[in-house]
Amino acid sequence: MQRSILMLCSAALLAMGSATAAPAAREKPRPNSPVPVMALPHPPDDIATANVRDADGRIVGAVQRVVMKKDGMPIRIAVALLGDPDHLVSLDAPRLRYDVKRNEIRLPRQTIGD
Repeated sequence: MQRSILMLCSAALLAMGSATAAPAAREKPRPNSPVPVMALPHPPDDIATANVRDADGRIVGAVQRVVMKKDGMPIRIAVALLGDPDHLVSLDAPRLRYDVKRNEIRLPRQTIGD
């Protein structure tokens, strides 16, 4: 009888453990606000098609290429500016923020033309 109770309790604990472990197995929630690009050791593929907004919220270009180190950390982001899509501007990834939800790179003030 005690053995049956122990087995029943063990089964219940295992079931509870797997129920609480299930949310961790799901995809990580996307942040609601822009995060530093350097906080994304392996940025999502979507970043390669992100719009680029200036500090005032205006779209100023589009990402063309993300240059990464061997470990997957982004170091440079090449952007085609509106009005001059044939000319790429290379920006330092540590200065940029990425809005995952909107798939947008946000520029701090004084990024282009420093």
